[in-house]
Amino acid sequence: MQAWESSIIRVSTGLLNTVNDTVIANQSGITGQSKFGGQLGKLLAVSQEQIGLMFSAAVGTLYGGVYQYVKLATDLGTPAPEVGQMLFWDTSAGIGSFVVTDTKDETNTPTPAGVYIGGPDAGNYGFIFKAGLCYLLFGALTAGAATGQGIVVTAAGLADNNTPVNPIYVGWAYDLPVALSLKRVNVDFMTLRS
Repeated sequence: MQAWESSIIRVSTGLLNTVNDTVIANQSGITGQSKFGGQLGKLLAVSQEQIGLMFSAAVGTLYGGVYQYVKLATDLGTPAPEVGQMLFWDTSAGIGSFVVTDTKDETNTPTPAGVYIGGPDAGNYGFIFKAGLCYLLFGALTAGAATGQGIVVTAAGLADNNTPVNPIYVGWAYDLPVALSLKRVNVDFMTLRS
């Protein structure tokens, strides 16, 4: 018999892009483990009407879409991830651990997890963006920019509008891509991991 698990997701700060939990949902029980352990990996679908009160504009603008509660790897690169940077599933962590990293694994099949929206530090828990309209951080563009064109992600987790080595398609340009800037992309492919 499986244990009962709530479908309620606790957003400890009330704002998706400021959550920086040291334990899952920032609520430890008597043993030091989280009372909300089942929240790790859960998806949260938010409408455009709901999202208005669920983000800090000082960190960045969020849109209605799908978010996921994950843990950031403890060995992130330097500098730390930036808002709009793509994160990848950490292939060294076990399946079901829902650990993401800012390093693309070139040895195994690189699998994008979602977009860093702000909040969690290395080793902590927070939300990433999975699908819908979102700001992505572009690196140097390698092709002429146009709205509607396919967007891929580079090894550094930056968006690009061309086909780099080992391209990973993540969506299409809603705004005109501009090098070294945050622009909106309709993210329509994010690998789920259980």
